[in-house]
Amino acid sequence: MCLKKNYCNTERREMKNLSNSVLVAFLLIGLFASFQIKVANASGTIYILSDGTISPPSSPILTSDGVTYTLTADINDSIVVERSNIIIDGAGHTVEGSGTDNGFKLVSISNVTIRNTHIKNFTYGVYIESASSITLIQNNITANSYDGIGLFFSNRTIITGNNIASNGYDGIEIYELSLIHI
Repeated sequence: MCLKKNYCNTERREMKNLSNSVLVAFLLIGLFASFQIKVANASGTIYILSDGTISPPSSPILTSDGVTYTLTADINDSIVVERSNIIIDGAGHTVEGSGTDNGFKLVSISNVTIRNTHIKNFTYGVYIESASSITLIQNNITANSYDGIGLFFSNRTIITGNNIASNGYDGIEIYELSLIHI
């Protein structure tokens, strides 16, 4: 019970302000807790299919024209490229494996460029077989258990401006090629 009128009104206002502040704090905490910021690190093999679709569709790779495919986040598994006549821009992102499989696998396709990507911790960072007109430019291809790049039965390949280092055996393994520019 309050004996002084002015003191009581001040006390009530302070209690009301305190309870309002507590209520606002709880509302803000609830609001911010409902938003979850997620870092998109995809895992599981990703396919760029011959028709241009990306599987799974939730993969952090975007294309607006079916020609240029841009990574929007790091990827923790392989990318299998089945589409010809495309550019894959890593946009500085990393494609990282667990020491097995291939970072990028390109088999029986042509006219594909892979650029600006960090590729590491696979058997082969980039595996190319029976392909033509493949360009690898400005990539970091490191720490792969076998070779940075495996290039087999292919022709018209350009490898330029890449950092290919600290791979298990060779930076680039070449077998049965023609018209290669390194």
